[in-house]
Parts: sequence; structure tokens; C-alpha cells
Amino acid sequence: MSAGMAEPGTIAQVAADRHGHAVHFYGHDDELADSLGRGLGEALAAGAGVVMIATAAHRAASERQMTAAGADLAAATASGAYATLDAAALMQRFLAGDRAGPGGFDQLLDDALQQATAAGRRAVVYGEIVALLWEAGLLSAAIELESRWNELRRSYSFSLVCGYPAQRGASAALDEVCRLHSSVVGSPTAGPRAVRGFLLAQGAARAARHFVADTLRQWGGPWAGDPLAVDAAIVVGELAANAVVHARSDFTVTISRRPGAVRIAVRDDVARAAPLQAAPGHGLGLVNTLATRWGVQSPAAGGKLVWAELAAPFEGSGPPGPR
Repeated sequence: MSAGMAEPGTIAQVAADRHGHAVHFYGHDDELADSLGRGLGEALAAGAGVVMIATAAHRAASERQMTAAGADLAAATASGAYATLDAAALMQRFLAGDRAGPGGFDQLLDDALQQATAAGRRAVVYGEIVALLWEAGLLSAAIELESRWNELRRSYSFSLVCGYPAQRGASAALDEVCRLHSSVVGSPTAGPRAVRGFLLAQGAARAARHFVADTLRQWGGPWAGDPLAVDAAIVVGELAANAVVHARSDFTVTISRRPGAVRIAVRDDVARAAPLQAAPGHGLGLVNTLATRWGVQSPAAGGKLVWAELAAPFEGSGPPGPR
């Protein structure tokens, strides 16, 4: 699958459901920015109203992706089709019981939803206040807020996506979060990951290949077998070579796993100047051939991050078979 194509079970699909209430579990901030940028950008392009309730960092990263995909956020804001609210500030109002009255929690949500659904628009809302409550250990408050969202959905026509970072290990609380939603995007539990930085030097791409191969070997089982290990080494080698040859930059490699997939990401210090091209037969063309999907983001801290996901067996299954 080439970059930019939506796969099943994404925010883009959830946003198309007028009455959906989905939970989106994400493993990395750049993964979230990519999903939001694509899903909410497509919703705006289709004439929907969009309300993003997120932290400042997540808003900035997602808006960069939306703009890169062609969304005119200034025009959408001026028309009332796009609005943003700060998740951290709203969480404090919610916890303080500052609900009613001008500037209160309920009033701010009502105003944003009225604007988003004006002129008969359907609306898509992304919210991560619940994630902040969860991270603070305030599960009962998160569940209370999920109930408040359900009340609002009886008054306004909108689909809702609640963002949560994937957790380390399963729990009854995670099961309860999933139960409160009509659909689940992503995996609730995060798998192992490894990160290593590399200096701009001869042999850096080769060192990155060894790092990925060693990591897969340490994970063992089907994760260490061919053709996954071979494909992963080729992919990280191409991405690292781009950082060295074209960006002339130090770079960081992150490899992480989830059920059925291995994700490799290479971040360098040079911002993307133009869309990356996947020419057949080499470089990103090889990545495009081997990966189930790949993409590029502009992290909030600067530079660029190019990632690719490779199909892998579920843990406990046998060795990968031939493609």
C-alpha cells in the first residue's frame, strides 16, 4: 500500500460514520499525527465540520499533516467548519466542576458543536481529554466524561474519536474503555520497542541494519525469521541511507511491534522540502514494495520522520511463510 492510502479501521473510516463513537489507541505521537491529519483532513474536504480537542503538541503536528494533505485550515476556521480546543485546559475545568455558565466546560463544548454542525454540516470530533484523565489515574472521571459525550451525541449529529496512547499490558480498565465505545482503532496494548541514535558517518546505514536485525533476534520466535528479518533490514537500510546521503544528518531509528506488524521509523534533522517520491526499484521504491504502508511526518520538534510497517505474524504463530 502506498503512502497516504487509508487502511481499514482508521480515523478516516470512523469519521464517515455520523453516529460512531470510536476509541483510537496509538503507539507513537507521529502515528497519531498521521492518522488525525489524514482522517480529519478528509472529513474537512468532504464538507464536514471538525472539532479537535487535543494538546498543543498534538494539534500542531496534526495540523501540519492536514495542511500538507491540502487542507486550507485558515478558510475552514473562518467558515466555522474547523475549531480547536485545548485538552489540558478543558480537563482542568472538568475536574474543577466548572461546567455551566459562559466559558464553562459544557458551554465551550456546546459552542464548538453548534458551530461545527451549522448549515446542516455533519461533524467529526477528536478528543483526548479522556486520555489525560487516564494518564493521571482518574479513571472514574474519564468514564464520567465518556458518558457526557454520549449525552451530547443525543443533541448533535457528530462522530467522535477518543484518543488514548496504547498501554503496556492488558487490564480490566482497558476492557472497560473499549466497552464504552462502538469501535476500536489500533491495539490497546503496546508491544516492545527499541530506539537508537546514529551519527552521520560512513557505515551508519549498515549499523542501523545490524541494530534492527539484533532487535528482531532478541524478540525471538517468528519475529526473528525470514523473510521479515530480511525485509526489515532492507527497509531500515534504505531509510537510513536517505538520512545520510540526502539529509546529511544524524538520525534515530525506532523499531516497535504490534500484533501482525513491525514498524520501523527513521528520524533526521532536516525538514521535508518536497513530497518524497517512491521511484521503482530502489530507495523508497523498495520500501513501497516491501511495506504494507509507509509515510512521512514532520515532528513537532522539527526535522522529518519516515516510517514503514511490515506485515509480521502474530506472536505464538509459526514462522512466516513465503510471500
